[in-house]
Amino acid sequence: MRYTQGMTITGNELVPTRGHAPVDHLAVNPVAELTGRWLVQFTNENTRAGYATDIRHFLTWTDNREVNPLHLGREHLNVYALELSHEFTPSTVARRLTAVASWYEYAIDLDLVSINPTARVKRPKAGPDHVKLTPALSESEIVKLIAAATSPQDRALVLLLASTGMRISQALQLTTESITSERGHHVITTVGKGGKHHRAPLGPMVFDALTELGATRGHGLLFMGAKGEPFTRYGAARTLTRLANRAGLGKVVTPHQLRASAITNALLDGVPLHVVQEMAGHSDPKTTGRYNRAAVNLDTHPSYRLTANLARAMSEDTP
Repeated sequence: MRYTQGMTITGNELVPTRGHAPVDHLAVNPVAELTGRWLVQFTNENTRAGYATDIRHFLTWTDNREVNPLHLGREHLNVYALELSHEFTPSTVARRLTAVASWYEYAIDLDLVSINPTARVKRPKAGPDHVKLTPALSESEIVKLIAAATSPQDRALVLLLASTGMRISQALQLTTESITSERGHHVITTVGKGGKHHRAPLGPMVFDALTELGATRGHGLLFMGAKGEPFTRYGAARTLTRLANRAGLGKVVTPHQLRASAITNALLDGVPLHVVQEMAGHSDPKTTGRYNRAAVNLDTHPSYRLTANLARAMSEDTP
């Protein structure tokens, strides 16, 4: 039996495969009803979309084994965790198990299960010190991306992300009215992770690029699709991939990579860690510190000195 039959998780909400109303307004099976109600409680769109992806994976896993997810025990979740570890990074495994645990907690609240089978399932360490950092681009690579831009939007996107370190979700909020002036600074204010408001001043070149883009819009959103629809993070990723190919970088470039580049390059330029933390909107300074360690450890790694010593010794030993 397919216990999730008759439902589809689309984007960041769960809907039935027939009809158009949300599942929590329809008489559907308990798994679909539970999942729909559980997702709706997450007010942040990005959080909801992430949890939708994670729970979709779990429910597909249970469907493929023809088991009812509301009748699983700890032994089943241990198998699921083991299979996740064979396919995904520790941070992804931890995140997906967290989503499933939250789903079961909600099931307990609705009296659909009596215990949470994930309660004693071991999760991999995936805190700030266990997450793989996105590699940063060098300034010369960013310059090549800018040069590869074929439209005002391309140019504005690269300059904005690479100079402010903002998340792509924040950049996509910007409208022609987002830029204000404060004590001689051109400033943009966005809503970031956790609903926090962030202000960022714009350097002259970035301000000019956004102003040029705004002139083509008239009013409304700055970043838009080819047909005038709101630009998406996937559209931004495709744009950067196209620019990277055109620039001959030989790698995939993502919006988050430009954010990581802004953070890393600021630290390498000597900007104090607490100032970069504020720019990045990191709630925990340890997160910013990881970028700092990754950058400094490469530049000052003993392997450079050891290699130089070996080269010198080899040249002295040559007859």
